[in-house]
Amino acid sequence: MTRVFNYTLMATAVVLAALTAVTARPALAHHSFTMFDQSKTVTLHGTVKDFRWTNPHVFIQLLVKNDQGNEEEWSIEMTSPEHLSRDGWRPGTLKPGDKVTLIVHPLHSNAKGAQYLSGTGPNGPLLGEPPPSGGRK
Repeated sequence: MTRVFNYTLMATAVVLAALTAVTARPALAHHSFTMFDQSKTVTLHGTVKDFRWTNPHVFIQLLVKNDQGNEEEWSIEMTSPEHLSRDGWRPGTLKPGDKVTLIVHPLHSNAKGAQYLSGTGPNGPLLGEPPPSGGRK
């Protein structure tokens, strides 16, 4: 009887270890924000093209006019919907066509992408501190 109990206990331990390994893998695969230049802060004035409320991160697709007056699409990465919802954000917080000003950390690669820090939307301040005046138009 003790031998059967030991085999059952061993089998349970093996199954639990396997489940732990499988469920921990997504956490290890999650990327950091090292792709963003934390030493630079850019202010973007633009129009929301899309607000994607998705896991693991929410994205704002923002149309920004460059110095030549041409529109460029920026992809602004935020935190998870779970974290944003705790701060009052909802899937409808931003809508296509909304005029916003966002403060971001740009990508090291200088591609049109950034990490969201704070901003002002059509109804006032968004998550974070309101942006200072000036910055990129």
